Amino acid sequence: MLGPIGKSVKGALTKAGYEVTRATGLERTGLRSFWEDWYSKDPALFGKLYAANRATLRDVGEWIKEADLAGSLWRYGVPEEWNTRRQGLGRTGLNEMEAEPTYTDLIAFIASQIPDLNYLEIGVSVGKNWLQIIENFPDAAIFGLDVEKPNPTVAKRFQDSKVVHTAGKFDVETLSGTPAAVQLEHIEFTRAGLPVTYVRGDQFAPETWASLRGKQFNFIFSDGVHSARAIEGEMDHLLSNELLADGPFVMYWDDLVNTAMQSAFERNVALLTKRYGPDSWSGLYQIHGTYGAKRMNGIFCSFTSPSYCV
Repeated sequence: MLGPIGKSVKGALTKAGYEVTRATGLERTGLRSFWEDWYSKDPALFGKLYAANRATLRDVGEWIKEADLAGSLWRYGVPEEWNTRRQGLGRTGLNEMEAEPTYTDLIAFIASQIPDLNYLEIGVSVGKNWLQIIENFPDAAIFGLDVEKPNPTVAKRFQDSKVVHTAGKFDVETLSGTPAAVQLEHIEFTRAGLPVTYVRGDQFAPETWASLRGKQFNFIFSDGVHSARAIEGEMDHLLSNELLADGPFVMYWDDLVNTAMQSAFERNVALLTKRYGPDSWSGLYQIHGTYGAKRMNGIFCSFTSPSYCV
């Protein structure tokens, strides 16, 4: 697209360390003016949600104790280099606050357009995104799913908790290489008198998803195991257990960092488009997460109407 100077520009960018690839069909047709679309829809509302998220981040400060990270199965998905310190320009540490818009700001903005929000987060990690969503939507039905125990730092912010469902145990892989037994259980936290449910289970185990049957989620955030297998598997479980609401419906994916994961995203978008119809919308784009550098994210929205997505 750069004409006769294209090869020279590509060569210079490659030498500078950039990876130059051809845009996918989704990027060409779906990306459009995504940022302008959702920013311009209601900038006052976005500003309100952005401010509320920064207030939550300031209030928590330290998101997890080092001892809790060390005693966990997978360090809650937090690489050691991101735990505390800034990694450089545009690279925020776990306990720092990102000034630029994050996927949490975007998720909160889109979720605010959906009536009767029923939210599922796959891969809660330390709960940095999950808690911000809970704070923004106190009346919503909010679920989180992770193989780790609830982060004690976040668990302390609720009034009380109780186990409302248990099932079998599963042997899961761990960062140490030694398998660990995980009890499938639903933990119900109470905040302002309303329940929030944390599902501890293996996302690769069919029983984990079967335990959610009867729920109808209209916003799902996928941030669990970062592999094409996991992305495809969770979609198959969501569909086979009838966990998707009829609409409006939004699904959001973080960390689509390689072509295999992006292909899995396209495959899932095709399945969702078949379910929700040709008027749905999807796209890939880069945005900051709760820590780290910008990364590729993906979104599917069952409606193109401004009332719901973009």
